[in-house]
Amino acid sequence: MEIYSNEYKVKDYDSIYHIVKEGESLCDIADKYKVSVDDLKKINNLSNYKVESGKKLKIK
Repeated sequence: MEIYSNEYKVKDYDSIYHIVKEGESLCDIADKYKVSVDDLKKINNLSNYKVESGKKLKIK
């Protein structure tokens, strides 16, 4: 496992996760990883656009 500040990549499954920092929005995170907000919502089973700091989101 490689660790980067608030994200990590699990090599076995080639998945990327992001730990939400205080003040971050889904839009901020989507822009950072060049994915859509709707994709983030779908992958993480989110019903709205709110995310709490400390939550682990799957990016890919």
